[in-house]
Amino acid sequence: MLKSLWNGVNGVKTQNLGVDITANNISNVNTIGFKRTSSEFADIFYQRVVSRSANPAEIGSGSLLSASKVVYEQGSFTDGGGEFDVALMGKGFFGVRGFSQTYYTRNGEFTRDGNNYLVDASGNFVLGTVNPNLVPTQFSDRVAQAMGRLNGTNDLVTSGFTVNNPNQDFTIAPSTMQTKLFVPSKNMYYFPEVTTQATFKGTISAVLNTATQRIGLNTEKTDKTSVATFKPTNVKVSFGGTMQARQGTKGDKVEVVLNDGKTDKNYEIELDENLNFKGEITLPDDFDSTKVTVKSAKLKKANGTEIEIKDNLPTITKTATTGTLNGDLAGATQTDTKGDDGKPLAAQIQNGDRVVITLRDKNGKTLITNELTIDNDKKFSLTNLNATDGFDMASASVTSITQVGERSTYEDKAFGVRVYNLDGSVSSLKYNLHLTNTNRTEKDDFIYEVVAGVYDDNGALIGSESRGQIIFDKFGSLKQNTLTSVPNPQGGTININFGTPTNSPSTDRTGAGWDGVYILPESKSDAITASGNGVAEGFFNRYQIEQDGSIVVQFTNGKTATVGKLALYTFINEQGLAVVGGNNFMETSNSGAASFLYDNEGKLVRPALFVGQKLEMSNTDLSTELTNLIVMQRGFEASSKSITTSDSMLQTAIGLKK
Repeated sequence: MLKSLWNGVNGVKTQNLGVDITANNISNVNTIGFKRTSSEFADIFYQRVVSRSANPAEIGSGSLLSASKVVYEQGSFTDGGGEFDVALMGKGFFGVRGFSQTYYTRNGEFTRDGNNYLVDASGNFVLGTVNPNLVPTQFSDRVAQAMGRLNGTNDLVTSGFTVNNPNQDFTIAPSTMQTKLFVPSKNMYYFPEVTTQATFKGTISAVLNTATQRIGLNTEKTDKTSVATFKPTNVKVSFGGTMQARQGTKGDKVEVVLNDGKTDKNYEIELDENLNFKGEITLPDDFDSTKVTVKSAKLKKANGTEIEIKDNLPTITKTATTGTLNGDLAGATQTDTKGDDGKPLAAQIQNGDRVVITLRDKNGKTLITNELTIDNDKKFSLTNLNATDGFDMASASVTSITQVGERSTYEDKAFGVRVYNLDGSVSSLKYNLHLTNTNRTEKDDFIYEVVAGVYDDNGALIGSESRGQIIFDKFGSLKQNTLTSVPNPQGGTININFGTPTNSPSTDRTGAGWDGVYILPESKSDAITASGNGVAEGFFNRYQIEQDGSIVVQFTNGKTATVGKLALYTFINEQGLAVVGGNNFMETSNSGAASFLYDNEGKLVRPALFVGQKLEMSNTDLSTELTNLIVMQRGFEASSKSITTSDSMLQTAIGLKK
């Protein structure tokens, strides 16, 4: 009876421990990275009470908790809100280092501390391998200013970090050499990759286009004579004045002499009762009204006396509403086009060309003529030009001449590609083609002059232009290209790929001559694609964690670089790990040392994937744990029942003595 009593006591104790374990699982149902524990019970040693038979009779001594087993099965994922949140899908542990001890955990709630090290919620450093190419760097003034603007302070940020050779992979260090992970903040910079190659592909048209061209001409020829001469006609001249009383009387006459630099014209006007004289005459057409002045004046008295007027000569006013234009374009030059010697090019006059003349008067008003026909001698004229809107013909002069004519030309070609420079700035490579043999026949090649250069954002040339020649054969295939590179003062040399020249092109437009740019005679438009290598500078955008545990920084230029790799530890016997709280485990002699897995070739094997922006939830199954709780509660009740039953039996046995 005493044995049954103690068996019940052992049962109560054991079931109570099971309830404790189950309650712990339930309390951590929402703990990130928590691994539930299962209770393992065992019976206690047995006592043989009968041994005479083949099957001896044995009585056990109750039960006990033989082990509490941590179940490392995978937990489900939930979205993480942190930049460095990460979950493990598979076997293994993160490593974190405290003040003097290394712990292992499945909780991937990591953040960056004030010194840019990756830590867990307790401040333990997350272990991994830092990219050896992650180095500090000094920024240029331009980059320092840009960094300040991105940080929202406008202060100069003169230094930061970069990853040299960002495309170069690195090997994670052995498990015993893992260190705390350094993850720089916003002052990360991706140095530009300079453009060294520009490639052009596609078709260009070579169709004659007829269009009206308007070309400005200089108003003076090279010999300083005028190209166009304007002369006002029917010019009216008004002049007058006042004589002093002692000088004349009413009826006396004033003789005024007008001169145009060549000829004199005399006019007489009588004095009125106030001794005023005023006259208006129309100058003859052979008199140059543009140069007319008062040469002299004298008073002619009625008695025959003549008095020369030396002071206060009469003033004149000229007006005109009509005029004539005459011009000669022989020897005229263009205003905007110059030759290699820097001198204006001669005007190219063709049959059917016209000219438009612009006049300006003393009041700043302008008068533009209709198109005037140019004759075979390159001359033009207009005999009756009428003024409009109060235009003063008498003071008008020629201010501009525009040649108008139809021209059939080949369209100039212009291609471009973005250029990334060593200092991080961006320029443009412009490639311009001009057909030089415009009088070619169908049997002739297409010969283009090429002018190329690098230009800044404002369209200003950087350095000097490069010139060359591109020749396409009569079928349109590329025959020759003499301009295969262009210097970039801000980044070395840009090699130009326009295709493979050949003297023996295929007839099906494949292979050499057709693999780059070629002419499509039947096309009326260009279809060119331009591409260049190089990468723009990049500024910090965000971090992300890859499946292999790489901590990757993304830059604004779309490029990425790895700053470090998370360590993934495994153990020979996970059940031997010691649970130390805080979702952490410690290695023991039973678990074996933390290590990495390698295959037969020595390559690292990862038994788990790192899932960024996710967290592993507790693997506690609430329905299972509640069921276990009920079962253990019933076991507890049953064990306590065996105690009360044994007690009742003892009471009965004691009562026999009475």
